[in-house]
Amino acid sequence: MNKLDWSDRSLTVRLSKSCGVLSTDAGQSVMLSPPSVSDVVKLLLKISEGQSNTGSHLLSATAQGSLAEAFEVRPIEAVGVSTQKGTSTLQTILTGRSDNESLAVEISDTEAAVSGVFSEVVARRRSNRNLHEVPLSRLASLLVRTQLVRGAWVGTDGHYESNRPTPSAGARHPHALVVISRSVLGLDSRTWVMDPERSALMPIELREDVVTSALSAVSQALGIIEPPPAVIFTVARPDVTLDRYPSGMSLIWRDAGALQMLIHLTATDLGLGSCIAGTSGVLFQSDGESDTLVDTGAIVIGMSQ
Repeated sequence: MNKLDWSDRSLTVRLSKSCGVLSTDAGQSVMLSPPSVSDVVKLLLKISEGQSNTGSHLLSATAQGSLAEAFEVRPIEAVGVSTQKGTSTLQTILTGRSDNESLAVEISDTEAAVSGVFSEVVARRRSNRNLHEVPLSRLASLLVRTQLVRGAWVGTDGHYESNRPTPSAGARHPHALVVISRSVLGLDSRTWVMDPERSALMPIELREDVVTSALSAVSQALGIIEPPPAVIFTVARPDVTLDRYPSGMSLIWRDAGALQMLIHLTATDLGLGSCIAGTSGVLFQSDGESDTLVDTGAIVIGMSQ
C-alpha cells in the first residue's frame, strides 16, 4: 500500500484466480501477491456474509472505477523519454519481420469520385450485416481515408505523434487497423495490417485458430452465420496513450469510437455496407501489461448488394 499515493482517492481491486491488481483512480497500480489475493478474497467473502442483494441498480465496481478514472484524466509533464514510440511501430510489431516487405500491397484512394454531401451520407447511414464480396479498390479507399498519416513528429517526451483524419488524445493515435480478408477481390485471403505512413497493407502471421475464433466472435456478436467478406479490427497499444495520460484508458475507448464511426460513415460514402461489432479482446487479448496489443472493436465490411 505504501507504494501508492492513495490519499483522498478511491481504490479499485481486480482479482483473477491467483492474480490481483490494486489501482487508484489516477492510474497508479501495484500487483498483489498470491497470498494477498487469498487474504482479500477471504475478507470480501466475510464482508458479504449476511449482506442482502442490493439489486441491479448499482453500477459494477469495474464501471464505477472506469467513471472515476475518466474524471482523473489529465496529461502529465513530459519526462524526456529518448526512445521514439507509437503506432508507427505497431506495423513492425505486428509483422514481426522485415521480409514481409516483398508481400506488401500498396493502396491508394482510387474512388475519389465516389463522395456525397456529408448530410446525405449521415442520412443514408445504416448498419448492414448482409454483405457480399468487396473489391480491393473500395476497401483501399476506406482505409486510406480513415487512417492515413497526414503529418508526423516526435513529441516533447520522445513519443511519436501524428495528424490523421480522426482526432486522438495528445495526437497519440494508439490504434492500428488489422484487416482479415475473406472475400476481397484482388487481395489474398489472410490477415493484414494497414501501414498508415506508407499507405500499404502488410501481411501478418496469426495462428489460424486465433483468426477463426475472432471471426466467430464477430459473427456471433452480429447474429450472422457466415463470416463477412472483410473485418477491420481497431487494435490498440495502451501505453501509447497511458504514458501521457496515466488514467487515460477512457481516452483509448473514445479514440476507438471516433475511428470506428469514421470508418462506418466512410463506408456509407463509398457505397459499402458495414456494421460495428461490439467485441473486444477476441483477436489480441491483454495480458495486463500496458505495452500489449488489444483489439477494442471490429467493423465488418462488404458490398451491400
